[in-house]
Amino acid sequence: HFWVHVPPDGGESLPLILAFHAGGTGALAFAKNSGLNKMADKEGYVVLYPEGTEVLSNRRLWHSEHCCDPVFNVNDVRFIRVLLNSSKEKLKIDQNRIYAVGLSNGGMMVHKIAAELGDRLAAAAVIAGTVGGQWRGRHEHNVTPEHPVASVPMLIMHGKRDVNVPFGGGESTDQNRVDLSMSDSVDYWVETNQ
Repeated sequence: HFWVHVPPDGGESLPLILAFHAGGTGALAFAKNSGLNKMADKEGYVVLYPEGTEVLSNRRLWHSEHCCDPVFNVNDVRFIRVLLNSSKEKLKIDQNRIYAVGLSNGGMMVHKIAAELGDRLAAAAVIAGTVGGQWRGRHEHNVTPEHPVASVPMLIMHGKRDVNVPFGGGESTDQNRVDLSMSDSVDYWVETNQ
C-alpha cells in the first residue's frame, strides 16, 4: 500500500519525494507529522508515502539491510521500484528530481534504496537511521548495502540522545539489533560516492 499527495495546482514534471515512515508507525502518521504535504502544496512537489509490511496490528516495518527480523523475507526494494515505475506513467513525475527521505527504520530503508536504486534518485535524506549493523541470530558480522549502483548526494541527521538507534552505534532498545554508528554511516557514503 501507499499514499500519494499531489499539490492542488498539479502540473506536469513535478519533483517526487518518497517518504519512508519509522518502524512501528505507518504512512498516514508520517504524512500527518512530517509537514511534507504542507510544503508540497507551497513548493509544488508530489509526496509518495509507501507503507512498510504490517507485522502486528498497525505496526509496520521496512526490510532495510540489518533490520528487522519479522520482514527479512520481504523485498521492499522491488516494491519501491514498482512504485517508481508506476509514478512515472501515472503522475508525470520529473525523473531527474526524485528524492527519498526516511525516519529511523524508514531512514535505514532510505540507505538501502539509495544504494540499490540510486540511479533513480537525485538525492536522499536520512533522519535517525543507520546504514547497517547486525540482527542477532541472523548476522555474524555487520552488514551494509551492496556497493551502490550510482553516487547519491546524502544528508544524514541524527540526535545524540537517540536510544533506539544509538548515535555511536551499538545495541538498540530492540535488544536484537546492533547498529553501526552515524560515523560509520557517513563513512560508508563518503567511500562509496567517490
